[in-house]
Amino acid sequence: MVNLERLLNYDFNYFKGKADFELAEKYFEIKEYDVAVKLYKKSLYHYFPTGLRTNRTDSVLKNKEWMEQGDAEIVNAFIARKKEIENTAKVIEDRFRFLVNENIVEAYVGLADLIYVLAIREKYNELITQNNGVAYYQEGDVIKEAFRQNKDVEAANEVSKERISLYEQAAAKNSIEALLYLGMDYRDREDYKKARGYYEQAANLNSAEAAFEIAMMLDKDFYLIASSGFGNLELTEEEKPVVAEAVSWLLKAARLGHKLAMYVVVHCYRFGVAVEKDEKLAEWWSQIEEICNSALDEYKRTI
Repeated sequence: MVNLERLLNYDFNYFKGKADFELAEKYFEIKEYDVAVKLYKKSLYHYFPTGLRTNRTDSVLKNKEWMEQGDAEIVNAFIARKKEIENTAKVIEDRFRFLVNENIVEAYVGLADLIYVLAIREKYNELITQNNGVAYYQEGDVIKEAFRQNKDVEAANEVSKERISLYEQAAAKNSIEALLYLGMDYRDREDYKKARGYYEQAANLNSAEAAFEIAMMLDKDFYLIASSGFGNLELTEEEKPVVAEAVSWLLKAARLGHKLAMYVVVHCYRFGVAVEKDEKLAEWWSQIEEICNSALDEYKRTI
């Protein structure tokens, strides 16, 4: 029998979420809205640590055996915690809606994500239950599948429309997070022109991820990635300018600190893929990549 009391007392995500929420409320009171919205988002990240999937409280309450055999006081504590998390999420939704009216850009993104989660959490959990605890759907497909199974296609569309609208408003205010989401969304829908437009806007705001995504969209046959494993590959005359443009975006991403971009750039210079072969530059980028990775490893050891 699992120790439910231990699960209750050592749910660090719950305690981090609670602490962030309480701190956010303090900043909200004194109208430090930019700080508050960041803390509200952190709180939600801890309360729902895997996005749309269940948190520990959900998982415990879904286990019938644990519920039947567990101590009544502990079971009731989990039920109370679930209600507390749901109520907190609703309070944060109200705060985000207020902050949107105050034109706090990050609140648009926070609200877009939250309404999406709140709208489908229960239905998503139903899918997990139907599949014996396993979620077979990618996050982007969950809302469609969850609502479709309940024949709530119209409701699903409304949730998606509001979410996209909030992202578009945030993107218009140069939110990199929103621009990246919209770029990904349109790329997945194979509307590459719109996707590139959003990615370019983000890249012009110095988003390394956006620059890398543009490179990968151009390099749709994966010549650049393949070069890192197999050396130079033969390109047709038609492919050369496209891959050359991809390399230019890749270099931008690398200069902005994108580690995978750095790795690929090393091999582009080493093997002369769409650039002039240059062993010195390859070695220089290799050293930069190593320094970045070492710094990241050191940072991870401190948290």
